[in-house]
Amino acid sequence: MVSPTELDLTIRQGVKFHNGVELTAEDVAFTLSEEKLWGENALTPDPLAIGVFKSVEVTDEHTVRITTAFPDPALISRLQSHIGRVVPRDYFLEVGLDAFNQAPIGTGPYSLESYVARDHVRLVAFDEYWGGTPPVASITYRDIPEGSTRIAGLLAGELDLIVGVLPQQFGLLESQGFTVTVMPQENIQMFSFMTGPEELPVHDARIRRALILAADLNVIAEQLFGGTVTPLVGIQSRAYGSYFEELSPVYDPDQARQLLEEAGYEGSPIKLQFIANNFVLVNETAILLQEQWAAVGLKVQLDIIPDFSLHTLNPPTDVSMWSTSNNITMPDPLNPVCTTYTSAGFYAANGRITVSEALDDLCQQLAETTDFDTRMQIWRSIQEAWANDPQALFLWQRPEFYAQRSDLAWQPMSDFSIAFGPAYFPAAGDR
Repeated sequence: MVSPTELDLTIRQGVKFHNGVELTAEDVAFTLSEEKLWGENALTPDPLAIGVFKSVEVTDEHTVRITTAFPDPALISRLQSHIGRVVPRDYFLEVGLDAFNQAPIGTGPYSLESYVARDHVRLVAFDEYWGGTPPVASITYRDIPEGSTRIAGLLAGELDLIVGVLPQQFGLLESQGFTVTVMPQENIQMFSFMTGPEELPVHDARIRRALILAADLNVIAEQLFGGTVTPLVGIQSRAYGSYFEELSPVYDPDQARQLLEEAGYEGSPIKLQFIANNFVLVNETAILLQEQWAAVGLKVQLDIIPDFSLHTLNPPTDVSMWSTSNNITMPDPLNPVCTTYTSAGFYAANGRITVSEALDDLCQQLAETTDFDTRMQIWRSIQEAWANDPQALFLWQRPEFYAQRSDLAWQPMSDFSIAFGPAYFPAAGDR
């Protein structure tokens, strides 16, 4: 650190992009720049940087200086997240964002050879990778929506590794000699409330609180997941450093009924929209919740859609809740609550939520406070403010279930990555 608000980054030399061009300080500065990341008309605006970064400049051939608007205790964590993935400046500006997303160039152990939407992605080894020789010559990721088809492909030897296995299928696969692994992801699965439109029932915080109080998540976790997931305690994650065990999930149907009576709820439909099978057992989770909600008088309708059109609802129509998830892109309580559900977040920008001034103020305090103990006190206050005015029903850290050939020396990661670089996949023998 040069000062409490200035950080110098030294650029590793000899790193090459997949097009053979060497990574430079200019590429790093552009990746984190006002033009690309945090300005008023940024190409890829991101709440992890907006309002935090003040300037990013190249100070010499191998150094980039970041200046922040305030001493930021989470700056390193921000840079370790997706916003720190360096792109080649010249290529990015030449082809534009849409074309770059179709034919991206990075510095990893594998480069993109082909991509066919909803069919496959094929990567090939990049032998100039700075981190060592890639263990395998090529990797093909196939899009196979049906779980039974994935399992059949694994059993037939057509696939080496599959995701989305259900707990009920573990026994079959293990009996056939396959390795099954459960890995909680750094991702919070939830049902978010559409609090913005005044005509929707969930505009009233009492109805949202009733929906949460009437949800017995422990029963669902055991019944559907066989105890492989644990309902979240409040809106916390153990990745944050402090965990308040006393804020355990509360199942109180009587209090839920009382809140509904106070709100004058008379059975107005509450539509819950989600993509079919987008998360493991999301359909079944929604059905069990619908039954629990009905038991206290909440009339929840399930609207199951076939594809990812949720975020095109702008302004929202009659959808009161939708299934979503938030990645814990940095191990800090700022994310995802403060980066998503405040005035700086995406949902406020498109009218999905009514922003809580109390939450906004507390999140700003959290962002600008460097003392750990003080930050955790603020974080506790944020949870109390959220409990009074919740914006989502937090479920659990999303699990991912893998099955693979027993001779495949691959270990899952907690960020959804299925990585085969030399740091993660110690393949033996010739590739």
